Amino acid sequence: TNVSKRQLSAHHQAKLAVQFTNFLRGHLAPELFSEFFTPAEQIMLIKRLAAIIMIHHGYSLYRVAQTLHLSDATVSKYRQRYLAGMYTSLTLRFESRSFNQAKFWHTLELLLELAYHPWLDLAGGIKLLREQYVNQDNGKYLS
Repeated sequence: TNVSKRQLSAHHQAKLAVQFTNFLRGHLAPELFSEFFTPAEQIMLIKRLAAIIMIHHGYSLYRVAQTLHLSDATVSKYRQRYLAGMYTSLTLRFESRSFNQAKFWHTLELLLELAYHPWLDLAGGIKLLREQYVNQDNGKYLS
């Protein structure tokens, strides 16, 4: 989506990205994530992350596309970027000891279940998951 006819320089885009991520960092990140992004956008971002992690773990393009309900072209694009060395920070964070991989996969499974069953309330489901993990971990969320 074009937000302006005038393009920002790469330097200014990088500075804005740093400011944005600094703003989202910390204990308020889950609340900001849910307030800033719609449920559909949240699912989209989580699916992108999951696709990259699945590619990192050697899953086939077919398996990633089928599991996450993504097009083959989208998964192929992520794989090409991954092979070109992109997403290193994501995969390192995922593999770090401080990140709870089991909780991530469990949450992804539940979100996919919510996203692909229209009779379930997606927004309510995401809120319920967030509350469940915040309460369960004394304020820590998927960390």
